[in-house]
Amino acid sequence: MFAGHYAIGLLAARSQTRINLGVLILAAMLCDLLWCVFLLLGIEHVSYQPGFGAAHYLATWSVPYSHSLAMVVVWAALAAACASVMLRDRRAAALLFAVVLSHWFADVITDRNIPIIPGSRAAIGLNVWGSVPATLAVEGGLWLVAIVLYVKSTKARTFAGTYVFWVGVALITGLWFSNIIGPPPPNPRTVPFVTLFLFLILTGWGFWMNSARRPLPRRPA
Repeated sequence: MFAGHYAIGLLAARSQTRINLGVLILAAMLCDLLWCVFLLLGIEHVSYQPGFGAAHYLATWSVPYSHSLAMVVVWAALAAACASVMLRDRRAAALLFAVVLSHWFADVITDRNIPIIPGSRAAIGLNVWGSVPATLAVEGGLWLVAIVLYVKSTKARTFAGTYVFWVGVALITGLWFSNIIGPPPPNPRTVPFVTLFLFLILTGWGFWMNSARRPLPRRPA
């Protein structure tokens, strides 16, 4: 999953205004950021074959430390501990734990062979990404709902709050389409560098939007 992770970050921002949107996006994408780092360190591995869409061109996908359920729980617990110490807010800590953990469940829906425990061959995955129509319906639907709800619950404070927001949305959507229908990367060796750079840019976008858009007061029930 790709756009779906950002959707979770936007949705989480609606329920907890104390946590910066950039932090929530970082939490939602933490596993993929770690994946880039572990690829660069040679701890995890991926290989490609001819085809269109990540579900078809990913030949092997060894991600036990960034994406296995056991390790994602560890990363989520560390994120929650940091929030608890820095914010002294149990609700914020619980939300960050849930957002980080959501990455594993979201990937199980869209990908295949998502590991459960490092060192074990046990893996699961519904492989929704194997079907473009299903991906558009499931992940695309989640992304669209998140955008609509976030826009309805916030208001632009600045020029960037309107225009840069939609530039970020367009970039995420374009990268997502590339993942589900595009060819494999022309130079696999550059994938960790380029991907990490894009993830950091989009995390920075989240921090920027946190100050460029303000939450609207909620209507009483």
